[in-house]
Amino acid sequence: MKELGLLIKRRRETAGYTNQREFADLLGKAQSWVSRLESGATKETPSPEDMAVISQALGLSVLEMLQAAGYDITTGNEGESAALKTVRPILESAELSQEQIDGLRRILLAFLNRPF
Repeated sequence: MKELGLLIKRRRETAGYTNQREFADLLGKAQSWVSRLESGATKETPSPEDMAVISQALGLSVLEMLQAAGYDITTGNEGESAALKTVRPILESAELSQEQIDGLRRILLAFLNRPF
């Protein structure tokens, strides 16, 4: 979780949220929640809803956040990537049109299928 916290902290500061309280207010969270997240003191992954809000507020892709949180983004035996399985509930719970969800799925699949 430490890598995710560092990513969020860097992007928060770059986005102009100079203190954790301001950012926490935007998220509807306590400043202590943001502090634990950024420091890596929490072992819990943010909920899909929290990830969606954070990604929008900081201009992060959900994929960047998932990678930083340690999720496997490689394709599994079932043909669907672990990342797509993880992202599916986030996409479905976000207030996105079906067209936007399909577009994000295509982007994720294109990313997963690119040569490394």
